[in-house]
Amino acid sequence: MKKRRATKRRQIVWMLLVIIVIVLLFGSFLRKKQELKTKQLSKDEETTFVDQLLSEYHFAGVVLLIKNEAVYYERAYGYANEELKQKNAETMAYPVASVQKSMTAIMIEQLVSEGKLSYDETVEQFYPTLTRGAHMTIRDLLNHSSGIIMDEIEPDTLLTSQKEQLDFVLSEMTVSNNQTFTYTNANYTLLAGILSMITGKSYEELFTEKISTPLNLKQTYFWDQLPNNQTIPLGYMYDEVNETDYQAAWASFPESQPLFSSLLGAGNLFMSAGDLWKVQKAMENGEILSEKMYNEMTAVVTSGYSSGFWFSGDLKISSGSLGGYNTCVYGDKKNQTRVILISNQQGTTDTGSLAEMIYERLH
Repeated sequence: MKKRRATKRRQIVWMLLVIIVIVLLFGSFLRKKQELKTKQLSKDEETTFVDQLLSEYHFAGVVLLIKNEAVYYERAYGYANEELKQKNAETMAYPVASVQKSMTAIMIEQLVSEGKLSYDETVEQFYPTLTRGAHMTIRDLLNHSSGIIMDEIEPDTLLTSQKEQLDFVLSEMTVSNNQTFTYTNANYTLLAGILSMITGKSYEELFTEKISTPLNLKQTYFWDQLPNNQTIPLGYMYDEVNETDYQAAWASFPESQPLFSSLLGAGNLFMSAGDLWKVQKAMENGEILSEKMYNEMTAVVTSGYSSGFWFSGDLKISSGSLGGYNTCVYGDKKNQTRVILISNQQGTTDTGSLAEMIYERLH
């Protein structure tokens, strides 16, 4: 009996020793992992990684990285005008394409919060002749579930007034009774028209009053307000067959002005990366929207599209593409870590994939 007890005690002692060793080894592993993580987040290594990644994929444009809600790194790459050897710069304004949709949604939410509009209101009261207008709501327009269908069509002539821009979209779009998700710029052009009908101001005037002036945006312009004394980045593409940068791309400005003139409320805005970050911050911090207003605007979506954003788990993404111009704002919902890429050359992969790779490295 005593021998059995002694054996049992030895077994218990060995088990305790094994547990202690495992705990020590696991603790060492965690410390090593933390050391590696700390080393991985070294700013010099991170920025070197970003520079090498963007060079590898033939990126031209501007990158702005946010960590802990503050600017972590900003740099311009490549040429705005390769022929004239004019380099891209952090202060330049670039077409942000569909990223503008989130700003149209902001102004809609401001009217909703003032009691001048409801997300459940139908569109027929604003566009009485619109087919199935009684069956689509403001929320449907915001979320591309209205049934409206329209390709990205360049008009034959420049559309010089907001009425011409609206009339063009209304004449070119069709309406289906299928109200599943169908992405089209037309939804946001109609929203821009509704903003003007309620306020009595043009979309551009309202944007200046509600967003640009309060946030002191210094490098933000509409397509028809670009300063004559500033370099406007041309749109390019990388030719993978001939391995050649800076090949002319479709929709390069200013040749594409008719197309830009048709994208009222949906994609005719030029911004710098810094101004774009100002807007991202102001969506929830009370400068232009409170957190409550932001949640109402996006309907606290956890997956899918809402009000200019794509949501996936803890991620919030806004992106836009127009020929050689590509923009992506990628990061967590609270803006702790955010990657802003604005490019004027379509490289060997899209800006969304590049932003994701950078985010994973930073996060």
